[in-house]
Amino acid sequence: MKGNRKSLSNYSLLLIIIGIIYLISFLIPSGSFERVDGAVDSDSFTLVDKVFVSPVKLFMELPNTVISQQASTILAMIIVAGAIGVVTRSGALDLAIYSLTKRFESKILIVIPIIFLYFGALSLVGVQVVIPFVPLAITLARRMKLDNIFAASVMILGAYCGFMSSPINPFTTAVAQEIAGLPTFSGAGLRTVLTIILLTVMAAYMCWYAARVRKDPGKSVMEQTDFSEFGELAEYEGQKMELRHWLTLIIFFTGFILFGILAAKNQYGTKQLAAIMLPTAFCCGIVNGWGVDKIMEGFIDGAQRQIVPIVVMILACAVPTIFSLSGILDTVVYYLSMALSGLNSALAAIGMFIANAIINLAIPSGSAQAVAVMPIMAPLSDGIGVSRQTAVLAYQLGDGFTNLLNPACAPLVGCLAAARCTLKDWFKLIIPLYMIVFVICCVFLIIATRIGW
Repeated sequence: MKGNRKSLSNYSLLLIIIGIIYLISFLIPSGSFERVDGAVDSDSFTLVDKVFVSPVKLFMELPNTVISQQASTILAMIIVAGAIGVVTRSGALDLAIYSLTKRFESKILIVIPIIFLYFGALSLVGVQVVIPFVPLAITLARRMKLDNIFAASVMILGAYCGFMSSPINPFTTAVAQEIAGLPTFSGAGLRTVLTIILLTVMAAYMCWYAARVRKDPGKSVMEQTDFSEFGELAEYEGQKMELRHWLTLIIFFTGFILFGILAAKNQYGTKQLAAIMLPTAFCCGIVNGWGVDKIMEGFIDGAQRQIVPIVVMILACAVPTIFSLSGILDTVVYYLSMALSGLNSALAAIGMFIANAIINLAIPSGSAQAVAVMPIMAPLSDGIGVSRQTAVLAYQLGDGFTNLLNPACAPLVGCLAAARCTLKDWFKLIIPLYMIVFVICCVFLIIATRIGW
């Protein structure tokens, strides 16, 4: 433990942020755009009578926000975690982790790029369900002599990196391009190069951090590290993978591979992921010779681990609820877009990126943000010398970039809560990398404007 000062918990910090945003909502004018079939008319913004949201109304509307924005994610978290619980009870995952770390003990850092590649590939098609994997990641980190924040970050960074610049994301890329009048998944070349570079930089950064902490545990960014719940897997010493273990892992990961293929073709989301992983969990139990009762015991054991991150995610939904109820969301979007109109093309593209990053604080859903901002950004880009393709990329990067540092981002704070890490731990680790990623994004936006992409 480093020092005796007690840091603010994620719960306390999140409630403080919610309180500050609630007070700010009283100061910003309320306004609105006219919408036709959900699409914004960019020329229709008007100020309206100021809306003051009472705490009672905020609490009454919060469940609606949770249901509309996070219900499918929460469902997928519970079912995926349940499936992991079944696989974990079989011993297949723990034995695989033990065997992997034992085999590559002298070159264990090679595991990091593999994790990035796996979660990055899933996120390319819009899958960011990483919270259920936290306990397994911490077990792996323990074997690698690393801390909890490492376990959380390799999954978070891999998932958001693939998501933020994906050339084939059906929930951001496709939606934004359709609104902007562009062919679906066009401009894939530049996005693919950017995704590869971001994944490489982030994986290299985590390899550097891992090597540093393995050499000197005192270099950990965490104020305290608690591994009491996660063992060393010493009980697997001398054991080998049996046929049932291999079948369990093959079935489990086939579920994710099948979803990834179907998501790319049919724009499947987290609801469909839940639908696929539920029978996958039962199949994993059956190959181990279990009855229904034993399968459900493992399923419930895994699912109940998601209670803490789910509670944090519910609290985080208060932020978009405040923006929506107070009528300030359209006002923020309008004035940010107006601020870009006097900039040259390169600065305007970067400005769009930053504006979308700010808007993402209020609209955590990528597809919802596309519907809100692209009807404004697309015609605005025509008048300031920025191509619509570049405007879509600026939206994508802004949407994903903020999620890495947003204390109100439900999946982020949920993942940290599951790993028992504080936001302070996360900020200390991520800020240097965050600045590097910001520069890379800006460079690519400048290149896009220069080549007329």
